[in-house]
Amino acid sequence: MGSVNELTQILSRHTDEASDVLQSSGSKLLKKAFKKAWDRIGKNSLHGSGEKRFIEYDTTEIQAVVSKWTSELEAFLAQAKSKMKDASYEELTDFFGLESDVKLVLTNYEWLKKELSKIDLEFENAVLVYRSPLQQALTDITLLFNEAKHIRGDFAGVKNVSVYVHGIESNGDQFLKSVKEVAKNGEIIVHITRKGKWEYFYIEDGEPIAIDDNQVNGYMNHEKRLHLIYDTEKMNEHRQKTSDDLAKKLTDLGLINKESKIDIFGHSYGGRRSFQFAIDYPDSVRSITTIGAPYDSNFPGTAVNKGPEAKVVISVLNNLGFHPWEYSSYVDSIDGRSRTDSGVIHSNVYTDLEKVNLVEDIETLKVVNPEVYNKIKKMNITAAAGREERVVYLPDYKTQTIHKVTQKDSTDGVVHVESQNAKSLKGLVDNRPIYHVDGNGWFDPAHVYEIESPEFKKLIQKVNTNQEEVR
Repeated sequence: MGSVNELTQILSRHTDEASDVLQSSGSKLLKKAFKKAWDRIGKNSLHGSGEKRFIEYDTTEIQAVVSKWTSELEAFLAQAKSKMKDASYEELTDFFGLESDVKLVLTNYEWLKKELSKIDLEFENAVLVYRSPLQQALTDITLLFNEAKHIRGDFAGVKNVSVYVHGIESNGDQFLKSVKEVAKNGEIIVHITRKGKWEYFYIEDGEPIAIDDNQVNGYMNHEKRLHLIYDTEKMNEHRQKTSDDLAKKLTDLGLINKESKIDIFGHSYGGRRSFQFAIDYPDSVRSITTIGAPYDSNFPGTAVNKGPEAKVVISVLNNLGFHPWEYSSYVDSIDGRSRTDSGVIHSNVYTDLEKVNLVEDIETLKVVNPEVYNKIKKMNITAAAGREERVVYLPDYKTQTIHKVTQKDSTDGVVHVESQNAKSLKGLVDNRPIYHVDGNGWFDPAHVYEIESPEFKKLIQKVNTNQEEVR
């Protein structure tokens, strides 16, 4: 039957094309998937070795090739079927056999496409595990290269640098607002937004003046402080991812060097991010100042990650415009510090908050790298806490009246004061101030307003001034 020969020719061509894919890709995972599909089809054997020193392939392109094969077989079957209108019993029997063979192949092609998606996820997850160490290594190489070639960024030579890092489900807008009020005359503010926009402000007569990037050099005074407000690439990225990205930005700007000293400020989870950066680049950081930072594991992480109730919490948060399952290119290599969403293994703010008390990482650092631990110990570290202070109306049953009462909570509406003050870090922290901040429970917590509180603004000014004096 001519159709059988034609099918054999089509499958032979598909086999050659599949072998070429395997030969060019060098992936053993691909070879395993294709071999299984072809064994099921049972028509030809593949001859691509699938072994190369470097693996290179585009899953989208391979998926397109398999889709093309599917279209060719469907067209072939439709054409064969169209000839069966006046077919004999024997011809119909042959056709049904042919149709069965084609459907078997089509089923295996669909299976192969699903396997390709799984392989893609496996590669993505494998890359995530190694991306962070690689990023750190690349940053170090860049620093060495720049030093050897005398390459200097636009802000190289600035002696005093303040870096501001926001927290969970947030951006740098609040820090920008507060820093505009506390920055001194002659200082420059840089805001790197999540969308990649760079905003510049120069302080003149106590007022921030917006300037263009081509005007920065004209306003630059290396003796004056530079304020850098940094938006993370993803709102809920893990602190290690923030540290890696921030280091790259600071390296490009010429601010990781022997001359520049960084005073880093972090709000909420930004406090953990700040500590991570200090651990990774201790020679560049002079002081760490946090407010509202969850130094210990806390409820938001547990609520989002654990048990059936997590689905309810996630649903509520999503409806409120939050992104608790957002992931970016990082996965913690320690068992239990990650989660899987849409097939991707990743670590983010919430896995970190559920699984890790920062003291654990500090204690580990003390053992595996005492030199860096001692550098952290010498930094000026302030762990400020906001305490929720709200007005409530309570009935007085004796006088049948309602009394207005101010209540002070042991939290800022989200994080316990003890955790914000980093009590678990004991002598590592130099100062633990507590500020009263107005709030109204979980849905309007004082935690949200800490950056803009007058006391925290004064703290920023105090830290910046003191660090310049002790330089």
